[in-house]
Amino acid sequence: MDYSKKKLENPFHQTNHGIKRDELSLRLKISCLALLGLLVALLYLMFFSAAFDIKKIQITGLSRANIGEVEKLALGQSGENRFWLFRQQNLLIFDKKALTRTLADTYHFKEIKIKKSLFHTLKINLTERGYSYIWQEKDKYYYIDQDGYLINELVLNLPATLINPEIPATSSASTVLATTTVVTEDYFKSTIEAASVASNNGYPIIVNVGAEHFKGDRVDIDQVYLEFAGKINDGIKNEPELTVKYFLIDKDFNTIKAILDSGLTIYFSTRENQDSQINNLIVLKKEKSDFNKLIKKKIDLRYGDKVYYE
Repeated sequence: MDYSKKKLENPFHQTNHGIKRDELSLRLKISCLALLGLLVALLYLMFFSAAFDIKKIQITGLSRANIGEVEKLALGQSGENRFWLFRQQNLLIFDKKALTRTLADTYHFKEIKIKKSLFHTLKINLTERGYSYIWQEKDKYYYIDQDGYLINELVLNLPATLINPEIPATSSASTVLATTTVVTEDYFKSTIEAASVASNNGYPIIVNVGAEHFKGDRVDIDQVYLEFAGKINDGIKNEPELTVKYFLIDKDFNTIKAILDSGLTIYFSTRENQDSQINNLIVLKKEKSDFNKLIKKKIDLRYGDKVYYE
């Protein structure tokens, strides 16, 4: 008989080591399921529940634009989905860049800042563009900024006699023509005066009678015309005899005209140095003691150091 030692194992007997391994595996599965459940609950809480719904839209910085209209745009976007599934009513999902583009396209604000404040507040801080000029085209006056963007239309307070003037039906053709001319001139003068009063004489008035430049929400013109009007206005504002009533842009190429209160028209070239032209004008005024009597119609500064007048 062989009495050598043999190691025999009972297949039905489970060791402590095997039990611990099974328990560890079970605990790991339970932990993973718990973690997954927690993650699902967290995702639901963050993106699908009302826990982060926008309940307040705080808008600051406006003095002219309608706060209600801006809020309406934000609310409209919050009613849309993002990535086909997520509600933008949720503060965490709300697309700030999309609203920034919408506000920029609609109002052309100078600066737009949008912040999310937990848990329910959307903060919109806006900086409006400042008035720089009054642009007149097709009998309408508009406030525009330094880049030519429309800010709003200027409402004129005109005399009742100049609003919808009527010509008697019995008038002859020659009388109608004469009356229409007078009414048109009187109307234009009154609108210029009303625009000056409405703006408190604070902004250069630019009258465009040439090609149409007002397109959409912006004056589509070479910026040099706007810059010239502003610099000319500032350059001669301390010269009482050179007070500008308005600036005129017509079909004369590279030319902007300053119409003075006295009726004198001054021609400036947008291709020549503006400071030199302004200086030539001031020197001419100082050299001519009888400036107002000598020069009745126009001064042309468009040809370098040569100055023409009549």
